[in-house]
Amino acid sequence: MVVSFLTAFIALDIAMTVACFWRAGKREEGVPPQNVFEEYVDRHFGDEFIKGKFENLKMDSDERPRTS
Repeated sequence: MVVSFLTAFIALDIAMTVACFWRAGKREEGVPPQNVFEEYVDRHFGDEFIKGKFENLKMDSDERPRTS
């Protein structure tokens, strides 16, 4: 039972991390949230949150663009 709980917790953590980075990319592109979940992610897990949790991650728009 403990292993099942921890597995579900880690899976949810990974999913939320991916959602945070996906929305960070969309925010950088200027795309507004399209649904309630994206609004929730933007409100609670914004760029400052990501910078605080992933201190070595560079999120500067001064870098070269992601697409050519």
